Amino acid sequence: MSSEDMTTKAPLPPTSRLRLSTMEASRKTLARFIKARHSGRMDSQLYKDLVYGMSQLLHYFKTETLDDLAERLEALEAKSD
Repeated sequence: MSSEDMTTKAPLPPTSRLRLSTMEASRKTLARFIKARHSGRMDSQLYKDLVYGMSQLLHYFKTETLDDLAERLEALEAKSD
């Protein structure tokens, strides 16, 4: 892909918003990035940068979920004592 192609092709439609408030919404946004890259609407470097950022966000969501589960487990163990 030439540098001219990269500047004329939009990675996503201009009206698209990045929906990142939940894990499910973030996964759907990541799927949109994958589809855009696969169809040639997204530059390879932009794709790599976005996927890296998304992986960090999804890791945060996973850590938050694990922390919530640990708190719930501790509460259950405290009740059983």
